[in-house]
Amino acid sequence: MQKNIQTLIHTWRRARQHKQHRLAQGRLTANEAATRLPDSGEMPLARLGVSHGTMPTVYATADKRGHLLIVAPPDRTWREQLCLTLTHWPGAALVVDPDGQLYRQTGAIRQKDRGAVYTLPGYRLRAYPLLRLWLPEVAFQLHQFLMPPEAQAAPAADAYRDRAISLICAVGLYGTATKRNPFQLLLDMALTDMLTALAALETVPEARLHVRHFTKGQPPQLAIYDAATVQAFAWFSQQLWRYQEAYTLFAMPEDKRT
Repeated sequence: MQKNIQTLIHTWRRARQHKQHRLAQGRLTANEAATRLPDSGEMPLARLGVSHGTMPTVYATADKRGHLLIVAPPDRTWREQLCLTLTHWPGAALVVDPDGQLYRQTGAIRQKDRGAVYTLPGYRLRAYPLLRLWLPEVAFQLHQFLMPPEAQAAPAADAYRDRAISLICAVGLYGTATKRNPFQLLLDMALTDMLTALAALETVPEARLHVRHFTKGQPPQLAIYDAATVQAFAWFSQQLWRYQEAYTLFAMPEDKRT
């Protein structure tokens, strides 16, 4: 009996320590946030779905010191909330705005009421202009985006670049013929052996010309014995491995609807 009581006390202390640590980090449940955060102020933070069924709105006040991090998924509802937040917040704000929409909706207001607003272009890949991958000039642009600077500066980069562009063009034609996402096809190819990948691309007649340019005129069954061709394919595939974790981010609108 005494041992059970000691176990319960130990468990209770551990749970209490864990809760204190969580609260010290500012990690609040919805009920805790509704109780601890003010229900009025300069900046609306969120509407909380608490356990008793209501949806209270909590605010941040301008007299609070420190920094505030707001993270929200890029859908319409949360974007409207972020716009409202940026419009009302009187202090400085650092905003990660990939498509520039928040800047377009709130930049002029903050410039007028709060002070200077600065924009940094950052790194952006606009996918839609690159959808016509079968065009060599578009394939070249995508190649420049995908290849890191150190890979482009490698001794073999020049020799591999023309071959890689031919592969991208072939994938673009194959994607158009099969109605597949061309960006995800590139990533799929990077995880496929060379013979299987090239043989699949050759099933589309228009793509076969680009495949044969990549293999220097050899069919895939013979190209796998050519060291230079194998090295070019391996080099290109390795450069694409870094993007595999972002596979779903390359989904097109029609992919997301299915």
